[in-house]
Formats: sequence, structure tokens, C-alpha cells
Amino acid sequence: MQINAADTNESFELTHSTGRDAEADLLDTQVRGVHVLEAIEQNDELRDRPVQVLCPNCGGEVEQYEDGLPSYVSWFKSRCSDCEVELRRWSAVAVDAAYTEMVTPSELVELVQAYWDRHLWDGIQTAENCPRTREFTEAYSKRAQEYGWEWSPTCPLCRRTLDELGISWLDYHHWQKEPDVGICLCRNCHDDINGGDCDTNVDWQARKLGLKNKHDLQILRLAAREHLVEPAASLGAFAARLVERYNLIQTPEAVRTIIDQARESDEVQSVIDHELPDCSTR
Repeated sequence: MQINAADTNESFELTHSTGRDAEADLLDTQVRGVHVLEAIEQNDELRDRPVQVLCPNCGGEVEQYEDGLPSYVSWFKSRCSDCEVELRRWSAVAVDAAYTEMVTPSELVELVQAYWDRHLWDGIQTAENCPRTREFTEAYSKRAQEYGWEWSPTCPLCRRTLDELGISWLDYHHWQKEPDVGICLCRNCHDDINGGDCDTNVDWQARKLGLKNKHDLQILRLAAREHLVEPAASLGAFAARLVERYNLIQTPEAVRTIIDQARESDEVQSVIDHELPDCSTR
């Protein structure tokens, strides 16, 4: 488990980063009053100003709210005449009209794709807590195909697309059940986090290693695999990334403590290292 500090507790041995940070791009557009409609409709941010709803593919206007976004959007279905694609609340983008000219089509595409990734990874559920990840995987994929986007649902841990994995949707991994919080992963990564075992056995294995419970062991397995894919520059930033990316119920401070204390146990590190997959064969 490559989490040993090089000079201080803040530095990892491997410090380079791979890939772009879609969530940072998502935050950047949100700061400028640009949101996927579904993500902002329960928020007061766009209630008191003119709002335009745009097609994320071409940037064309499909709806306009001169008096601000309604406090409750019960129904939304529009159609972009240029792209000839139907828009729903999860694919339309609400923009503060004052910023419309500043937003590029590429930013709209990145915003929607990042939202889809985040929505699928967290495990989409209805108001009755019925899982709908499978249905939205199909809906998002169909819409991306209609737009001609090179986007496909991806496992957040191994970063492989569903096509590469040969599966139709991701599996839901529970972090807790009351209330339900989890993360969607491919079956391989799901099994890796649990060590291919049931929760009861994982918890006992964790306790035999001197860990508090199964959650600590799962976090260490997750951290080791995430660090293989995208090494972090500091333990603090890495812990925050784990919490944000994988929808963890622990705070970044708690995750940092779990990783930091695990470095003191050769036995724990040996177990984690032994379980790490050979990325060249996965």
C-alpha cells in the first residue's frame, strides 16, 4: 500500500496526477450561475433573476424564465430544434441570463457529463428509495449517442467504461443503509473493496487486523486502489478526494486518520498490498 510519507505526513511517494478533474470543472461553472436544471431546481440561487435554459450540445436556448426559475419545477420536457433532441431536467442547463454569452458549448458538455457521472456513481434513487441507476444509465447513454458525444458510464475507481468492462450498468456498494449512502462500482472493484467476501467476514477480518471495523478496511482498500490509478500530492488532499469521489460517510479528517494510522502496521499494509490487482491484467 503506497501510502508511506517521503518527508512528512503530507507527502506521498508518488505525486504525479493523471486525468482531468471533472468535479473541479463542475464547480467552476456552478460559481458562474450555470447548473444542470435538475441540480438547481430546489435551490434559491436562480429565483430572483432572468434564467435561460440551454441545450448542452449546441448552447441554443430552449426555455426562458424572465422572472427567475420557479420555486418548483414539476414538469420539464423541451426540444432543441437545432439538435433535434428532446431535453429533460437531467440534460438541460439553467444559466443566469447575465452569463449566457460567457458560457461555451464545450463547458456545457463538460458540465452535463460530470453531472451524469456524479449522479450515476452516487446511485440514483426515486423518492421511494427505489434504485434507478440501470434506467438512467440507459437514458444517459442514449442521449450521449444522440448528441454524438464520446461519453460512456464509467466505474469511478478503475476508470473503465461499461463497454470496456462488458457490463450494462454498475453495481451499488452500500456504505450505510440507514439512511442509504453508497457508491456505484463495477463488479470487480465492488469485490475488491469487500475482499470478495460478505460484510460479516470483512468486519471480523478488520478486527483481527486491529482495525475498528469493516469500514476502515474498506477505506484502506479503496485508498490503495485509488492511489494506484491517480496518485495524490498530499494526504490531506487525497483524503478529501476519496470522500468526494466515493461519497464516503466519513469526514476527510477521519479518512486521513485511518490511512495515517494504518501506516504503522506492517500487517495491515501487507494484507492490502497482497490484495492489490495486477492492473495489466484487469
